[in-house]
Amino acid sequence: MDSLIGLLSITNDDLERILEGIIDQDGVHNDRGIKLLLTGMLSENPNACQWLTAFMLGRDIPYVPEVGTVGYIKLETIQYYSWANNYESSVYNKQGYIPCTVDAFKGLHAYSPISITLPSLDGSETVLQTSVGLDEFYPLKGVDYYDQDWDLPF
Repeated sequence: MDSLIGLLSITNDDLERILEGIIDQDGVHNDRGIKLLLTGMLSENPNACQWLTAFMLGRDIPYVPEVGTVGYIKLETIQYYSWANNYESSVYNKQGYIPCTVDAFKGLHAYSPISITLPSLDGSETVLQTSVGLDEFYPLKGVDYYDQDWDLPF
């Protein structure tokens, strides 16, 4: 399967050539098997293929928050959930930003790779969880992310 990434079309042959350049053929027992496995996995996931291409072109690894990192998401990020309106009028709403904590990182290949927990609105143990993109999570403290600091409005 060929993938279209932005304006760049990547074929399975392209992926195989990229992987050949990455895998040390002398040090790997079954390098052909590894290339076949990775080519198939990457060709089925345009997001993973996009990251591989970006890394091959020299892009740095993006900021990935560690599990337990406290930060904020914009209220508009979760607005399509039925429960999101409850946060709009809550004490947690700080000028359109809602606090959250990172629960897990699902990998760069995932479309919403950060799993977060939002604070309980009713004081119960029940928490709301959702997933967001790397560019949708704002760490509590400023973090250098592609040469820009997060400036929260509060």
